[in-house]
Amino acid sequence: MAAEVKLSDRLMAVASLIPPGSTLVDVGTDHGYLPIYAVLQGICPSAVAADVNAGPLERAAGHVEEAGLSDRIRLIRSDGLAEMGGLEGLDGPLSLSITGMGGPLITRIITEFPEVTARFSRVIASPQSGVREFRLSLEDAGFPIEDEVMVEDDGKFYTIIRFIPVPAGTAESPFPRELTLRFGRALLEKRDPVLKAALERELARSEGIAKSLRAASATAEISDRLAEVEEDIDLCTKALEAINAE
Repeated sequence: MAAEVKLSDRLMAVASLIPPGSTLVDVGTDHGYLPIYAVLQGICPSAVAADVNAGPLERAAGHVEEAGLSDRIRLIRSDGLAEMGGLEGLDGPLSLSITGMGGPLITRIITEFPEVTARFSRVIASPQSGVREFRLSLEDAGFPIEDEVMVEDDGKFYTIIRFIPVPAGTAESPFPRELTLRFGRALLEKRDPVLKAALERELARSEGIAKSLRAASATAEISDRLAEVEEDIDLCTKALEAINAE
């Protein structure tokens, strides 16, 4: 097991954002592979694998034991951070990973127990949905986004966001606010090739929808939907222009 841990491309991207030397707390750990990988690769000296459900936690416990890491990975049954308490006994800087959930649920987890969230030096989140709204929730909380990675895994695009869970405000962006919320300042600044591919796919899809809507009989509902799609086209076009700019 120890030599055979293989993460999905999405989880590899999450692992790439874990601060080296930190103790990882993985909420919603499922099979436990992320903390196992982080410890085996020497990214983290130790880790905590947490899940709200007994079944996944039992599977994770089996994998941890097979990897020979029972003394370095603690398993906790917890709904989000509810049972984390003061995270007693964990040394050094702490990092938190939350993946495989929708943006609203991740937002609930990081805001429900602010005194626990504040214990972490970094949080790595991979919202499966509502990415724009998740970035907006971080902006509202004053949590600065430090980095973002985008990856395509099994035909789907995933965004992984690393932020500092301490209110500090956000730096002024060179891009319009809506572009930053929708697509991520860090990804736009890096001219991320995966973001570019996602934008091109979304633009082609939206243009196809717009063409069909324009050909349909005009109704108030169709007009409203067309306006939404045309706004998406405009934003995707502007984001691509920013990425392709010399």
